[in-house]
Amino acid sequence: MKLQTLIISLIPLLFFGCASSKLSQTVQKKEPLHVAMATNYPPLAFKENGVVKGIEVDLARLLAKELNRDLIIDESEWKQLPNLLESSYVNIVMSGVSITKKRSEMVLFSNPFMKVSQMALLREGVQAPNTATLGMGKRIGYSKGTTGELFVKKAFSLAKHKAYKNLRFGIAALLNEEIDYFFHDSPAIWHYSTQNSIENLMGWYVPYTDEHIAWALNSNDYALKKRVDAIILKWQADGTFSRVFNRWIPSRASLLPNGKLISFE
Repeated sequence: MKLQTLIISLIPLLFFGCASSKLSQTVQKKEPLHVAMATNYPPLAFKENGVVKGIEVDLARLLAKELNRDLIIDESEWKQLPNLLESSYVNIVMSGVSITKKRSEMVLFSNPFMKVSQMALLREGVQAPNTATLGMGKRIGYSKGTTGELFVKKAFSLAKHKAYKNLRFGIAALLNEEIDYFFHDSPAIWHYSTQNSIENLMGWYVPYTDEHIAWALNSNDYALKKRVDAIILKWQADGTFSRVFNRWIPSRASLLPNGKLISFE
């Protein structure tokens, strides 16, 4: 009788002990959310005084919180970002990635959460970009490996094309009169124009393309995509995206061009 009583009394301890062990293993196995970014793209992701900040940095922190995972931001060059998803180390790429047919064959995209367009920076007094002339006689710059490059080569086929590492190098080229225009995503043009006042340099707020920004995931990670898509829908409904966008781009204005916007999807 005493032995039976002892065995019965141990059953709850064994049960809860196993549950506690399983819970401990679950907690230990919870992996951080690795988000890869090119941190030279203000206002989406950039470094200031050694601190990484911007629209997608804020969104990455909020996403990690929603997923109940710790966030690790992995900085990388833009051209290396697609390769990082091939490993199991990086979960998501956030770096102003526009959805294109070619990229969709390589990665799994989340639902789009932001619309952007290619816009130009130019020197005051220079004739505005005109796609009707195909860029004849003009020197046009862009960031290498971006939709800006795709756009310039498609819309300004007769221009002299020049590739630069990023917006900062493009601005330097404009100031040195190496190029007539530099094309980049509209958030960068808006941000630059509101944060800087370099003499004789201006943003041309005319959209030339219609692009959708999304986050890139490993092509097989449908489980994470499902969770991320649900969060995107939630944030679109509750105003989270608007609050983050307005923090970094308080002023956004554009003029509609004469002609159809170019899409890369």
